[in-house]
Amino acid sequence: KMAPSAAERAEEPPMYARAWLNLKHNTVALAVFLRRVFVFLTIAIGAPLAYHSELQSPLSPAQALALSAVDYVAAAKLTVAGATAQPPPASLSWCDGPLLVGYAAKGLVFPGNLVRAINQMQRVPKKEMRGFLWKLFEHGLELATSRCGWFRGADSVQHDFLLSASAICVIGALLSLVQGRVSFLCTAGLGMWLLAVTFASPSLQPTPHLRMALFAGLWDAGSHLYGLRRSARPATPPARGKTAARAPKSAAKGKAAESKKAD
Repeated sequence: KMAPSAAERAEEPPMYARAWLNLKHNTVALAVFLRRVFVFLTIAIGAPLAYHSELQSPLSPAQALALSAVDYVAAAKLTVAGATAQPPPASLSWCDGPLLVGYAAKGLVFPGNLVRAINQMQRVPKKEMRGFLWKLFEHGLELATSRCGWFRGADSVQHDFLLSASAICVIGALLSLVQGRVSFLCTAGLGMWLLAVTFASPSLQPTPHLRMALFAGLWDAGSHLYGLRRSARPATPPARGKTAARAPKSAAKGKAAESKKAD
C-alpha cells in the first residue's frame, strides 16, 4: 500500500478529532473516558465531598491538604524567625521546603478558585487579566481555606484519616490520567472519605459529588476486573456442526455399500 500524499495528509482531521470520532463510535471506550474525566475533575476543581451541616461549610480533598500546607508554612516561618525554642533543622530553607510546599498547595487549589471566580473574570479587562490570575494564585490558600478552618479543630483520628484519604485521592486522580481507567487508588481514597464522613462525625454529610465519583470509580473497577477475568478464561473449542455429526454416519454407509459390491 502506497503512503498517503501530502494533500491527503492535509485533508485528514487532527489527532484529537480522530480520537473523538473513535470514542463516539466506541460506546465502551466513551463510557470509560467520561468516568475518568468526571472523577478527575471532581478532585481537580475541588468539588466538596463533605458538608458541615452546623457550620454550613464544604470540604474537599484540596482544601484539607491546603489547610495542612498553611499550618506547615506558618510553623516553618516561626521556626525560621526564632519564635520557638526548637533549633531550625539544617534542611529548612525557603527554597527547599516551605516555599515549595506553599506553591504546590496554591497550584492544587488554583483550578477550584478559578472555577469559582468565573463571574469576576467576566468583569476584568483583558489588560488586567494576567494580574488578576496572579493575585488569584498568590492568595489561593486564603480563598480556599476561608470557610473550612473548623477542620483544624477536628478529632485527631478523623483529621489524620481524612488527610490521608485526600492525599490518596489526589495521587489517584493524577494516575487516572496516565492509566486507561479510574485508578484503584482514587477509588480507595473516595471510599475512605465516605467511611470517615458517614461514621466519624454526625455533623458531616457526604455530598452528591462524593457518591457519584465513588460510584463511577467502583463501576470502572468492576468493568476492568470483569474484562481481566474474561481474558483469563481458556478458549472454548468450537461446537461441532451438523455436518461434523453426520460425517461418521455417511462414512459407515459408504463402507456398507462397498462391502455389498464386493459380495
